[in-house]
Amino acid sequence: MATYTKTPAGTWKALIRRKGYPTTIRTFSKKRDAENWARGIE
Repeated sequence: MATYTKTPAGTWKALIRRKGYPTTIRTFSKKRDAENWARGIE
């Protein structure tokens, strides 16, 4: 499941944690981009 966090710089960080896989984190300028990326990974 993905978690979205807004950073102080105004960007969005998507964090994906899956059992048996390493944690994946990526930063985006728009929340929609982060959601689309996370949906594709999950």
